[in-house]
Amino acid sequence: MSNEKDKGDESTYGDESFTEAKVRPNLGKDALTLFEKVASKGKSYDGRTFLLTLPDIFRTNRKDANMGGLYINISLHDYIRGITNVHHSTSTWTLDPRIEVAGTQNTPAVERGVGNIVSAEFNLLYRFHSAISQRDDKWTGEFFQRIFGDKDPQEIGLMEFYRGVATYEAGIPEEPSKRVFGGLARNPETGTFNDVDIVGILKDSNEDPAVVSLNEFRTFFGLKTRDSFESINPDPEISDLLRKLYDYPGMVEPHPGLFVEDGKARMDPGSGFAAPYTVGRAVLSDAVTLVRGHFNTLDYMVAILTPWGMTEVNQNYETLGGSMLYRLIHQAFPKWFKFKSVYVMQPMYLPSRNAEIFKKFGTMDQYCLDPPAPPPKATFLNSHAATSALLND
Repeated sequence: MSNEKDKGDESTYGDESFTEAKVRPNLGKDALTLFEKVASKGKSYDGRTFLLTLPDIFRTNRKDANMGGLYINISLHDYIRGITNVHHSTSTWTLDPRIEVAGTQNTPAVERGVGNIVSAEFNLLYRFHSAISQRDDKWTGEFFQRIFGDKDPQEIGLMEFYRGVATYEAGIPEEPSKRVFGGLARNPETGTFNDVDIVGILKDSNEDPAVVSLNEFRTFFGLKTRDSFESINPDPEISDLLRKLYDYPGMVEPHPGLFVEDGKARMDPGSGFAAPYTVGRAVLSDAVTLVRGHFNTLDYMVAILTPWGMTEVNQNYETLGGSMLYRLIHQAFPKWFKFKSVYVMQPMYLPSRNAEIFKKFGTMDQYCLDPPAPPPKATFLNSHAATSALLND
C-alpha cells in the first residue's frame, strides 16, 4: 500500500522512498517519455501519481532481466551442449561467447554490446524449407494459368501436367527470332522487341536486390571457397546436377548451395547438429553475435539482476554439466515432473537416448524415466471437525 505524505514532492512505496529530485534525473529515455505522457493527460500535473509506479517498473524490469539471463543460460548450457553432443561426455564445456576477448598488437578486441545486423543472405540461410521470391511466384502462377486455365494446381494430376507442358513446348517456335517471353510482343515487321519494354525489365532487375554466391558467402565467414562441384557434395547425383545448372562452382547460388552441401559427420562429443558446413558456421556466428549484445554482457551484473536473480539464473555445473532448462520447466509446471525425471532434466534428448547415456556413465540410478503426470489435486479442510480429525490421526 502506498502512503502519500502531506508534501507533493515525495511519495513512499512500502519501505522505499522516491522523490522527483532523486529519481527523475536518473530515468531512462523510455521512462521519461512515459513520465511526460502521464503528466500531459488532461488534469493538472501530479508527480506523485507517477512516482508511486516507479518501484513496480523497476521490479518488473529486473524480473525481465532475470528471465533473459535464464533463457540465455538455457541456450548455452542445454541447446548448445545438445547440438554439439557434449551430453555424451562428462565434460562441463559449452560455448560461452559472452566472455571478454582482449585484442593484440595486430587485432582489436572483440566488441560487445554493439547490436547485430542481418543480411539478405542470412535470411536465405534461415529458410530451411523451399522458398521462392514473389516475382518467381507470380511468374509460376501466370505460367500455370496459360497452360491449365483457372484450374487449381492442387487438382492437376501428374499425367495432365505432362500433357500440358508438352503442349506448351510444342508451341515454341523453332526460330529463336520469333520466340517471345515475359508477355512481350515483337514488332511484326522487324521482329524486335519494344525498347521501352526491354529497358523496363533492366530497370526492374537493377532495383531487385541480388545476393552473393555460395563462395562469396563462405569467404565472409572465413571458410575455404569451393573449387569443384564434388567439394560441395561428393554425391555424384548432386554434383552432376550442379554441374548441369552452373558453369563452375563459383556460380552456385547461396540458397541451393547452402542446403545441398555435404553435412558434418557426427561426433560424440563434438557434433550432433550435423548441418551442412556453411550453415553450421553461419548459424553459430549469428548466435555468438546475438548473445554478445549488451543485455548478456555489459548489463549482466548483480546491480541489474540482483544477488537473488544472479543466483537463480546461473548454472550449477554439478547438475548435468550446467543444464538449466529443468528450472524453467519446474517453475512453469510445478509437480508435473518428478524432480529427477529425464523428461525435465535433459529434455533436448529422447528418453531412450538419455537412458543410454546415463547407463554409459553409470549414473542411471540418479534419474528416472517417468513421464510427466498431472499433479495430485489438493484436498481442502473446510471445518474445525475435519481439521481436528486430521491432526489427531
